[in-house]
Amino acid sequence: MSDAEKALAAARAEGKAEAEAVAARRLAAAEFRALATGRLVNPEAALAVIDLAKLLTRTGEPDRKAIAALVDQLATVPEAPPPPGRIPGGVRQPVPTDGDNDWLRRVRRR
Repeated sequence: MSDAEKALAAARAEGKAEAEAVAARRLAAAEFRALATGRLVNPEAALAVIDLAKLLTRTGEPDRKAIAALVDQLATVPEAPPPPGRIPGGVRQPVPTDGDNDWLRRVRRR
């Protein structure tokens, strides 16, 4: 085999490996969409931030268990926060007309 033929074979192998990696990520994304439909509000937004390479087995196949675990983790609904505090209205007192209870005026007199 000549050097040109070796380079051509290496380029073909590299191209094939890259195409297989792209196809495997697409399969993982399809598996994720299938499992997330109806459980997540926006599966596409989740896919935008997920590293799909982590959802593949060593052979390049989608890891269904890992994908299902991820969907389960994303689909859990956190507990609702406690209701905000409430201050009762209470009775309002009339404003004194002589100005002695005005805090700002007392501070300015000093």
